[in-house]
Amino acid sequence: MNSSGIRVKEECVAAFNEIKDNHRWKYVIFKLSDNKQSIAVSKKVRTSTYEDFIKLFRMDECLYALYEFTYQTEDRGPASKIVFFSWTPEDSQEERMIYASSRVLFQNKISPHMPSVEATEQDDLEEENVTSRIHQKRIIRRI
Repeated sequence: MNSSGIRVKEECVAAFNEIKDNHRWKYVIFKLSDNKQSIAVSKKVRTSTYEDFIKLFRMDECLYALYEFTYQTEDRGPASKIVFFSWTPEDSQEERMIYASSRVLFQNKISPHMPSVEATEQDDLEEENVTSRIHQKRIIRRI
């Protein structure tokens, strides 16, 4: 638990490990439980485009997400990284405070060293903003 009193369910860690260890999911969505006591897995998807993934980010609802980016670099060829997303749009004030105060705990419980994107509006989710956080080497294109 953290200062917000929210706990992270073990299924969240298990979902991360399923992406990391065997690429089982393209993305996983995590949301606050209805009783606002814990963060739990809301959705797991095996195949998807990035464009379809970001359509899930609504202006009236917060969420956390993991997405496995695949991309092409100049020097190493094809690569992939798991990216953590914290989506806290301004139209969701009550949830926004809970998600903001729980983000570090959640990310540290899942994996503290992965690239992360803190987004409050759709522009923050644009592909070039995300790819710049993934890898210091120049990315030629996402695959």
